[in-house]
Amino acid sequence: MRSIKYWNALDISCLVLDNSEHKLEINPAATSVKYFYCPHQNFSQRSLIASEHIETKYSIICSDDERYLKSSLEFMVEEMNNSPELESIGAHAVAVGTYGPIKYGNFVYSQMLNYENVASNLLERLENHFNLEINEWPIGAMYRVVRSRTLIRLLLLFYKCDNISTPYVYEVTSELFITGAGNSKYINDIFWVRNWETPAINKSDWDRKLTFSEWWENEKFLHERKKWIVSLEQGILSSMSKIEMEEILDRIAKKRKSTDRFPEKSSNFLIKNEFIKYYIKRIFAPRLLPKNIKSVLLEIQNQGLHINIGEIEYAISDIFE
Repeated sequence: MRSIKYWNALDISCLVLDNSEHKLEINPAATSVKYFYCPHQNFSQRSLIASEHIETKYSIICSDDERYLKSSLEFMVEEMNNSPELESIGAHAVAVGTYGPIKYGNFVYSQMLNYENVASNLLERLENHFNLEINEWPIGAMYRVVRSRTLIRLLLLFYKCDNISTPYVYEVTSELFITGAGNSKYINDIFWVRNWETPAINKSDWDRKLTFSEWWENEKFLHERKKWIVSLEQGILSSMSKIEMEEILDRIAKKRKSTDRFPEKSSNFLIKNEFIKYYIKRIFAPRLLPKNIKSVLLEIQNQGLHINIGEIEYAISDIFE
């Protein structure tokens, strides 16, 4: 409900597809929000519903506990209007949360600084994006401003990922599809405040413990992989030869295996209290402590990125409310 109030206060057109247990009572004054109650509908099924209701020229996907900044979105839309050769445009993110007594910040996905992919064809763009010489996973395609015609096609492709066991297939699918769909670049703005304050939720149809690389290598999921590859071939990779497609998928599998973070095994000896961990680190390893939000924002500005302080403070306060 806080997210709906946030988007409505910013007067940003928003589709909300809610599959929670209880339907929300939406204030009729929330005119910029279209609410769809979708009980028992998973992400794939809700993607299909969303694809039928997008009416704007540009669109972006947002999780229910994340915050985008209005002025940055407006600037990204302006850039898209002035750059017909672009299919998507991204910007940068800062994550916030609490660790013991401090509110910390983290400049996430910094590997996307100065990212630009304006190759002349699909294969070259994919090869640039999934470059094996770059260690980090290129992330964020799902969270870019995209021409709505392209996002609708992506949502329809998400629908075809129904009943695939790892939720990370949507992340990989978006990287493939948005990169393949056309040229893209990143601007030097902070537009996204990631919410690391609210714990990630595991559901029966959203098993975060099953990484993409584990899913890819496990023969148990062979039927799912074949189904996914057919969907990709029909959705975006039809112009590629079988050899070219296999090479790209092999690159992706290798990059995911080198960057996937497997969940830590539980142990009775792990210290779970964040306050205790904070004070232990403060005494024995202060350099390992996360940085407070203000110092992180200052470091980001010193790297030449633009930050709207008023908007980011509003978004952060909304997350911690």
